[in-house]
Amino acid sequence: STPGAEYPGGKLECSGNHVTLEHGVLIPRAWENPPANFDSWGDSIITLYRIANNKYIGVVESAQDSTDYDKSPVTNNSQYSVLFFIVYIVVGGFFIMNLFVGFIVDGFNLNKGNQSKKEIVFERLQRQFREHRPAIETLPGLKPRNLFSERLGKMINSTKFQLFSTGCVFINVGFMLADHRDPSEAFMRLMDQQNLFFFLLLTLEVILNLIAFGPGAIWDDVWKKFDFIVVLGTMLGYVVDAPGLTQFIKSFRMIRIVRVMVMVSKIRIILETLIKCIPQLANIVCILFLVYSMFSVFGVYTFSATKYGTRVG
Repeated sequence: STPGAEYPGGKLECSGNHVTLEHGVLIPRAWENPPANFDSWGDSIITLYRIANNKYIGVVESAQDSTDYDKSPVTNNSQYSVLFFIVYIVVGGFFIMNLFVGFIVDGFNLNKGNQSKKEIVFERLQRQFREHRPAIETLPGLKPRNLFSERLGKMINSTKFQLFSTGCVFINVGFMLADHRDPSEAFMRLMDQQNLFFFLLLTLEVILNLIAFGPGAIWDDVWKKFDFIVVLGTMLGYVVDAPGLTQFIKSFRMIRIVRVMVMVSKIRIILETLIKCIPQLANIVCILFLVYSMFSVFGVYTFSATKYGTRVG
């Protein structure tokens, strides 16, 4: 919901004045805000719920016509915004729902008694190994060579530093969720300042990791590499001079909440299962691509010569 509120949020209205033919008086335009919009976190949740129930045509059309804050819409001005909805439908509808269904089916198969007692004991033993396996940071080969880097590494891996980093992520996400339509100038300044502040904190954390562990250790650690990619993506949002793309890229740091979710063991198991299933889904994605390609070619040959309009002739 937050990327939706950052990207097309607040841009689906019309503003300005016009002169009526009847009275000849300059009056404000009356573009009404569509019922499904991304102007706040609550509106975004409701809109995404509508999209999940296949009521996305009007939302996509409004988003494609969006221009900028408080500017009138222009037909097909932001055609690439449809990519946001495609990604949401694929990830939310196809991927996440199938993941939950898979867990339900797997739990049903485990509980209906098909496994032998030895298999159940073996699975419990494997689960214990996964829960108590040594962390990568404790391996002797990854220890820093100089005293400063060693102390810095201990500080970064300390519980207090991790809690501070987690708290910063939650506060930043809270500010993102507080974004709404028609914000005041003071609120916009506060949002810009806190975005810059937390971006600098994240950049400082990445630099400290580079000093403490070196580039090689960061490249081998999935989550440290994840933070580095988030910093690069957010930095690109500050450099690129395109309002719509800038807002979308700046909301890229929202995905850092995934690292916070990993701290919960149950969620970590789901995410690890999700990552392990990605290679196996390659064949399914290829089949879906072939099916879509077949129907798209059929549509081109069948409807490409149809005239645009409410009737033919």
